[in-house]
Amino acid sequence: MDDPIKYSLSTWNHLKSFGKKAELYPILESTREKGLGVELWLDWFAEPALFSRGNWSDFRERCLGHHGLCAHSQLMTRFEVDVLYEEIDLCQYIGADPLAVHPRSFGLDVSTLDIGADLDSSSDQLDLISDILDYSAKKSVRLALENGQPELLQKVLNHSGDGYEHKVPGQGSIDWNAVMKTLDEIGFGGQVVLELASDRADGAAEKALKFLRSIEGV
Repeated sequence: MDDPIKYSLSTWNHLKSFGKKAELYPILESTREKGLGVELWLDWFAEPALFSRGNWSDFRERCLGHHGLCAHSQLMTRFEVDVLYEEIDLCQYIGADPLAVHPRSFGLDVSTLDIGADLDSSSDQLDLISDILDYSAKKSVRLALENGQPELLQKVLNHSGDGYEHKVPGQGSIDWNAVMKTLDEIGFGGQVVLELASDRADGAAEKALKFLRSIEGV
């Protein structure tokens, strides 16, 4: 690869392990010490005041030193355009990029799974999505569509494992050798964010990193 892959750990991993007892600042310190990036899970119910605008300045200081800082929208099962704009503003302020979103983050087909999102959206809805994309571009924050069909992006532009279990790489049915080979062939040097559903967040992260690094360039 021209540039090495940059690995980032999602703070969601610790919510899965510790629930309301999870603490974000120690996670930031630990990932920084390990030279890893971090995906900020904005639906951080363990400490709900952390991402309020009044805490942004202190939070930005806490994020300094991360080579890869990105975020994940809290809007996975609902749509609130003001919340999405606030998340984009937060990402610009603290230097987090990209912001991961789901089709439902745009208000599309909130009653079904992302992978089956209905693309027969109204012109008004597509106009709104275009406005959101314009806003994020002005703020220099990329939006990363997770679990959505590429056709969704194409439609907007034209207008203007085993299920989904978050297993540790190396488990389940994904051919990770093929994935890493493809990333190598295209010269990918961006972030690979690990969202791992485990009751042992640190141990799962170590296993995932060890496995993925062992097959890089194979």
